[in-house]
Amino acid sequence: MIISSKWILVACSFSGQIPESIGDLEQLIYLSLNLNQFSGRIPASIGRLSDLYWFDIADNQIEGTLPVSNGTSSPGLDMLLETKHFHFGKNKLSGVIPETLFSSKMTLIHVLFDGNNLTGDIPDTLSLVKTLTVLRLDRNKLTGNIPTSLNNLTNLQELYLANNEFTGSLPNLTSLTSLYTLDVSNNTLEFSPIPSWISSLRSLATLRMEGINLNGSIPNSFFSPPQLQTVYSNQLEFVDLQYNDIDVYTQPSSNTRIQVILADNPVCQEMGNSPSYCTAIPHNTSYSTIPTTCSPCDHDREASPLCRCAHPFTGTFNFRAPSFSGLFNSTNFEILQKDITGFFNKFSYPVDSVAVRNIRDNTTDHQLLIDLLVFPLGRESFNETGMLLVNFAFSNQTYKPPPIFGPYIFIADPYTQFSDGGGSKSSNMGVIIGAAVGGVVLLLLLTLAGVYALRQRKRADRATDQNNPFAKWSTSKSSIDAPQLMGAKSFTFEELKKCTDNFSEANDVGGGGYGKVCVFSVALINGLYLKFLIPNLSDGETGLQRYSSLGATHCNQKSSTRIFARRVGIQN
Repeated sequence: MIISSKWILVACSFSGQIPESIGDLEQLIYLSLNLNQFSGRIPASIGRLSDLYWFDIADNQIEGTLPVSNGTSSPGLDMLLETKHFHFGKNKLSGVIPETLFSSKMTLIHVLFDGNNLTGDIPDTLSLVKTLTVLRLDRNKLTGNIPTSLNNLTNLQELYLANNEFTGSLPNLTSLTSLYTLDVSNNTLEFSPIPSWISSLRSLATLRMEGINLNGSIPNSFFSPPQLQTVYSNQLEFVDLQYNDIDVYTQPSSNTRIQVILADNPVCQEMGNSPSYCTAIPHNTSYSTIPTTCSPCDHDREASPLCRCAHPFTGTFNFRAPSFSGLFNSTNFEILQKDITGFFNKFSYPVDSVAVRNIRDNTTDHQLLIDLLVFPLGRESFNETGMLLVNFAFSNQTYKPPPIFGPYIFIADPYTQFSDGGGSKSSNMGVIIGAAVGGVVLLLLLTLAGVYALRQRKRADRATDQNNPFAKWSTSKSSIDAPQLMGAKSFTFEELKKCTDNFSEANDVGGGGYGKVCVFSVALINGLYLKFLIPNLSDGETGLQRYSSLGATHCNQKSSTRIFARRVGIQN
């Protein structure tokens, strides 16, 4: 049975529980089940998928606790030492984050647990995962102090702890020199001024500290370090300090790139006029990389960046943890457009150009949403093959965006204006999509059931064969259980050594050509000798493999004794 190493079942409207038997798919390296309606618990058996690289169950209704192993028979997520991605956001996971979930042996780079019902403290063991670059624990029910051990995650670039129930003070995180985003908003922390160590975070790009009981004034020294380059705002130049108790602020004059949002602070409530720093932040923009100088297109076509009218393939990027914030710095979006175009050109996709537009910030989780348009090369519409190639580049994560955009998912829009076959193919497309989804569901069910049954059968057969390789053969002359000449049988080198008593001379009954003829250890069954042509033992398994390529199969008659002789094959 051939089992794919990648399962990408995104936004397929699947429901029900993820079966425990999924842990039998040992070849699996990529499991993406996000944007469905799966419920129930995370199967503990997934801990047996030792090669799993990507595990994404975000945007479902998964509930229960995070499974960890018990050290003996029960597996758990802590066994996934090669996994780089835990994307569990927007589910109904509950309970504490187990101390034993994390260890120094893990190689995780993304831990996205946002938007669940997790409780308790952040375990100190999390700081043992030195490879972490993105940590999202926002929008849970976590309590206690924010641990100082987070300062050990020196590779961390994104840290989201907003909308929990943390108390105490904000720990010193000066070792996080790679940190782009820090969001600790909406926690009941102790009243305190803005921490002075914030200005030492030389890579900081986004700072959100809404509603955490900051008070006093904002010191001018806070804006002096040149390293603090682009901070959250509508122009990537703001620090978001809304809903605090700041009563004194002097707008800096020496560095106009760094500004502040202070809406709903006393300093804004006391002013008659509302300065710019007392204005809330917009969350969308009409920015587009399509030139406004292009002539209008007709027949539902759109103008490409090269002002050519066509039917583009469209969809939406959902960037889960971008390392920048704000919507009006067009440079980042131009970089994305050029990067996607370069990818398609490098690998000769049937793509003329790409455009991005309708850029917006999700106000709940601050994920970045960007609409994408991909225009066909040399024609008005994609054919089905071209459209599928383009879609697969994103759904399969073949395309990797610039690092500042972080992890993403892509949701394609329906495409009906195919160029092959003439006219609209909406009905055909429905059949294709229906067949594809049905096929995936069938494959899923059959694979899980088949793998489980096959594994159980193999275990039983292996136990029987090891005790007596011929236990299932009848000695009756009329029996058809004995092997028939229906094609070559393959044996491993170790099996041959065992069955011939390590190729004992006692079993050597002749020779000729390449190698010798060796009788099977169970020598005679109703006059049937099983003999194997093997190479000289000095060649070992290499010689055995070389000889097996000769393709020799023999059936010889010798007097009244039937001799069954076949070439040796190697089973890996």
